[in-house]
Amino acid sequence: MQVTSPSLSQEKPVISEETVAKWQNLVNLMARACQVPVGLIMKVEKPYIEVFVRSATEGNPYERGEKASLNTGLYCERVIEQRVPLLVPDALKDPEWDHNPDIKLGLTYYLGFPIAWPDGDIFGTICILDYKDNPHATDQKELMAEFSQVVERDLRIIIQGAERERLLREKELLLKEIHHRVKGNLNIVSSLLALSAAGYNDPRLQEAFRESQNRIRSIALVHEKLYGSADLASIDFGLYLKAIVAVLFESSARKGISFRMDCDEIRLEADEAVPLALVTNELVLNALKYAFPGDSEGEVAIELRSGDKGKIVMTVRDNGKGFPEHLDFRNSPSLGLQLVNDLVKQIGGTITMAGESGTVFTIQW
Repeated sequence: MQVTSPSLSQEKPVISEETVAKWQNLVNLMARACQVPVGLIMKVEKPYIEVFVRSATEGNPYERGEKASLNTGLYCERVIEQRVPLLVPDALKDPEWDHNPDIKLGLTYYLGFPIAWPDGDIFGTICILDYKDNPHATDQKELMAEFSQVVERDLRIIIQGAERERLLREKELLLKEIHHRVKGNLNIVSSLLALSAAGYNDPRLQEAFRESQNRIRSIALVHEKLYGSADLASIDFGLYLKAIVAVLFESSARKGISFRMDCDEIRLEADEAVPLALVTNELVLNALKYAFPGDSEGEVAIELRSGDKGKIVMTVRDNGKGFPEHLDFRNSPSLGLQLVNDLVKQIGGTITMAGESGTVFTIQW
């Protein structure tokens, strides 16, 4: 076999080492069952043909990765061209084959079957060779046909896997684009609210616009984190909380109030992250607005924990003046607290409040 050094095409999926190992066992078994020194799976990479898998048998002169040019009269070329099995019992007695390149190695017996990709493109051949006529091997033609079908089934599985990966990549790109566009559109809405607020002198209206801006920023930040997430479907909610609280503190411009956070590493999907982002927004803003009157100092803290039976517990607390005793947070006229209660129900969770040494909201879902 004439050895060359071609550059190979990469049009088809790469055959995994796991599949190569399976085929290695296959050709070893094939060589033993047919009682031949050479069992091969050959792979076409036009204008070359490559020894893709070789049997680990005594007397096999071929090495894996060895390549030869096509159009040189190899046995396998006929199989590839005509897409039919080929049997050559003794090439020395056959004028059609007595000058083929494998004669130089003394391999006069050949039995090979074509192997095709699912789309019909030729993959190569599976074949056995011997230094003499081998009637026993010829009797194993049906077994050889089964071996070729095993390889073709594996090629179908490889193509199906590659197609799944392609569709997954397309889905990931689409999700990234969706998150990017949603974030961009929400930022536009936030900017429009800021422009609208600037047109009013009423402090209450300006405050309402700012609160709406913060809600939109909370949602936009979820999509920003999803856009940068490895799996595009979930975010590390602890890292998100750190980012959103930083935005809220900057927006409030309050001095003397510190923030503390202690979170387990918990990933949430968008259908939970968005409602909880808004819940966090409302509870932190309420603390910044009402818990510390005047220039009083204090602390806002958030904890995020994995609870029992797969539950997650988030606590938002402050050490401020406490929640007004005459107000029921579940039936508050405040839009923010109404949102909090509705959003907690949306995710199938519960919310409780304690009022010792400040205010503590605990959400469990």
